[in-house]
Amino acid sequence: MIDRTLRASPAKARGTPWPRDFTLLWRGTAVSQFGAANAALTGPLLALALTGSPVLAGWVTACGALPRIALLLPAGVLVDRWDRRRVMIGSQLVRIAAIVVLLGAVLLLDASPWLIAVCAAVQGACTTFYTTAETAAVPTLVEPGRLPRAIGRNETRLHAAEMTGRSGGGLLFGLWHGLPPLADIASALTAVLMLLRMRGRTPRPARAAPARFGDLARDLGEGFGHLWGDRLLRRVLLVCTVTNFLFQNLPLLLLFLGRERHLPGVVVGLLCAASGLGGLVGASVASRRRWVRPARLVIGCVWAWALLSAGLALAGTVSSGLLLVALPLASGCIGFVGAHLNVALGVYQATAVSPGMLGRVVSANRFFTGGAVPLGAMFSGYLVTSVGLRQVPTIVAVVVGTLALLLTLRTLLDARGAGPNRLGTARAVLALGPAFTLRIVSRARDSAGGGREALRGAARARAAGRAARCRTPPASPPGSAAGSPRAPWSEPLPAARD
Repeated sequence: MIDRTLRASPAKARGTPWPRDFTLLWRGTAVSQFGAANAALTGPLLALALTGSPVLAGWVTACGALPRIALLLPAGVLVDRWDRRRVMIGSQLVRIAAIVVLLGAVLLLDASPWLIAVCAAVQGACTTFYTTAETAAVPTLVEPGRLPRAIGRNETRLHAAEMTGRSGGGLLFGLWHGLPPLADIASALTAVLMLLRMRGRTPRPARAAPARFGDLARDLGEGFGHLWGDRLLRRVLLVCTVTNFLFQNLPLLLLFLGRERHLPGVVVGLLCAASGLGGLVGASVASRRRWVRPARLVIGCVWAWALLSAGLALAGTVSSGLLLVALPLASGCIGFVGAHLNVALGVYQATAVSPGMLGRVVSANRFFTGGAVPLGAMFSGYLVTSVGLRQVPTIVAVVVGTLALLLTLRTLLDARGAGPNRLGTARAVLALGPAFTLRIVSRARDSAGGGREALRGAARARAAGRAARCRTPPASPPGSAAGSPRAPWSEPLPAARD
């Protein structure tokens, strides 16, 4: 399965209308994701505006993010047993009820501001169930030959909704604190109307809803077993978990460097948005690809990330200013590459996993890859404090480079058959891979350091030459007498004293 080629139908890739139900689902989800991004930004802002407490704002952020990880596994199990269209409609209705409570109780009746955190938790749970059901429903609405473009469109929609939702939420919040919740209600209502207009029905799984905890645990174990048993899904899981954990250092580096350089907050925000912009462009390009080879694409993406990380490491050895310029460029390229991997993974899951198992596989994958994001963000602060700003890119480059090397070697061994000799070679490379990658990065850093010292030496030589020319009197003009008076500026400068 790892070498399967996923091809889009050339005849239907362009110019053919999308199925009506898919178009309705796509539009409704786009509006819903806009509202969710809006709420994720304005919830903490509302808590700060009402109480001025950073503690409450942090709790609101945590309550909105925690259900998106903690409920992923049970959501996948239930989505595989329930009607997915009803799950999406129900999640949006519950979300509307939570926002109405927030708008009425907190903004109009001066209730406890901690209700904002409760509302954020409910919205996070609704988003988890909706996105899991929507991902599992797409393969039932689109022909197999058009799945790559459909999933690419969904990835583009996600990045566009994140960017516009956050910026639009900040604008609405500046006009009136109650406008973002009203916009969120409107987005959820629009999604419900779009779902109700769907003529077809997402196929109901053959099994009934689980009645006991043992049924849930057994279904969950089947999802984990399928995810780990598929070679490609297992490798993508490891790659995305490690890189999601490591790349959380980059936004923090931008924030620290922006503060160090006294950049305005607007500029820092635009620099941090480079990753989202790269993901948007990458998803748009990936949706137009006619074929995808998942195994080769995974290796290519990891090596691209390794080269970008090595570039950041070299920039960090030169100066913090160069690192500040390189970070948004590298972040945009990392997002561009990651969008291709997300599209390829989505297409592979939709075609290689049975519909009755898809919800559990998707949720299990997102549990690990998404859970690495907050853990990496927390770890990044300790890492920067321990080793310094300019050393963090080197650590990231070493780990990602080692991962690329080991993944390439393992893929080659699987393709050729792992005999005894190849197995011994593999073990040796596995043992020497981290040291080899670290040696390469160290040599690159030494070369960059030598170049930097050469530049400094040249600058010192030029400065010494200018000082020497200032101390040397100009030559007498031709034809002047030996005893003619000299201009004041022609007197030699006094020697410098220690």
